[in-house]
Amino acid sequence: DGSIIVKAYDTDNKCIRLFVSAKPCPYQSVPTK
Repeated sequence: DGSIIVKAYDTDNKCIRLFVSAKPCPYQSVPTK
């Protein structure tokens, strides 16, 4: 269910960029799975 994760990351544009880069997001607001 990547859609949910994408929405959660969408809240933080900075985080979304890190997620796309396959890097650990500084904001551990969402479980990495």
